[in-house]
Amino acid sequence: MKKSSIHFRPVLSTSEAHNTRKIIPHYVLPNVKDKNVSKIFKSIAEVRKIVEHRYMTTTGQKMQAKSTPIKEAVINLDAPSFLDNESGKYTIEACVRKLATVAAKLKDIYDIECFQFHLHLDEGKPNSANPEIPPPFFERNLHAHLIFNWTDITGRSIKLNRKDMSDIQTIVAEVLGLERGAVWSKAERLEHGEFRAEKERMEKELQQLGEELRLKKAKLAGLINESKS
Repeated sequence: MKKSSIHFRPVLSTSEAHNTRKIIPHYVLPNVKDKNVSKIFKSIAEVRKIVEHRYMTTTGQKMQAKSTPIKEAVINLDAPSFLDNESGKYTIEACVRKLATVAAKLKDIYDIECFQFHLHLDEGKPNSANPEIPPPFFERNLHAHLIFNWTDITGRSIKLNRKDMSDIQTIVAEVLGLERGAVWSKAERLEHGEFRAEKERMEKELQQLGEELRLKKAKLAGLINESKS
């Protein structure tokens, strides 16, 4: 069984497209994408606009473009995360409820507000023991993305210390029914190299999507010109 893990990072320009699968990663498993679950209460752009307005109203200054008031959490999941404790059955709905509980607890305790969460069941890689085995024999990468407004009512960033971040790890483990990772372990933070690699990967996917859109527009323009001739 996987150990519990939650990593926070500044939201990326491609996060929403990745999480909703407007950008489809190359490592998506066949025939699984439709089982993903997304709950979106506000868009990232909407929340950014609200935060910037609050900051301007409070300080009289414009928020810097490089500020990161919105953060994304990536949470590992495993079988117990899908267990409905009342029925004893494993369901996607049970996992969604547990993620909502995590979000509610973090709001109550730390005042960081989750305004989107995305349950990804469609990612994985070939079985590491035997890469030649075809689908569906994949190692599944079950996880969720939670998007947080990391600011208070003034638009200023909420400050959490090392103990707070460790306590969050414990909350996530308890709610999702997973074993907690080692306290103060390297896994409790997203290393800069990991963040950079993830950013580069998602930017490449966005570039690919843009190229596909450009080609479709060119094809459409050609068809329109043909119809006029």
